[in-house]
Amino acid sequence: MVRNYVISCEARRLAAQAWDRLRGRETEFGKDEAIALFAALRPVDENFYHYNICKLLFRRGDGDFASFGDCKFGPTQFIVAQGYRWGKGVAPNLDLARRHYRLGFRLGNIPCFLALFSMLAVRDKLKSLVAMLVQSVGFVYLKSRSEDDTRIMY
Repeated sequence: MVRNYVISCEARRLAAQAWDRLRGRETEFGKDEAIALFAALRPVDENFYHYNICKLLFRRGDGDFASFGDCKFGPTQFIVAQGYRWGKGVAPNLDLARRHYRLGFRLGNIPCFLALFSMLAVRDKLKSLVAMLVQSVGFVYLKSRSEDDTRIMY
């Protein structure tokens, strides 16, 4: 019990530092490390961090770039940073993020739409079900397309 508490405090501290870095404050992390931390950490206040990082990264809502201070993020980083967690404690699914980015490359705003659903899914099981359904449809669509589409770069 004590060990879990210590780990949780450390995760919270690291997530808070990453959050500060992404808001433009100086920390020991660079931008990429901060994004990776948001994708990997499972802090106690997970819902708080995910809600705020999504508000921040998706505030323009155009699926292209959002920026504040000197930080800029592309669509793949939006999705990876959000982590695609369907519930608490689930590790980020980078393959799923890439698939949704490929789909969004063809269909426009889909990455933002899917990431928003997955953000809400942490708090609402019905939305989680809808998000997984949307994900499945996107996956089937991608499978129906040519696998050697060289236009898509990661």
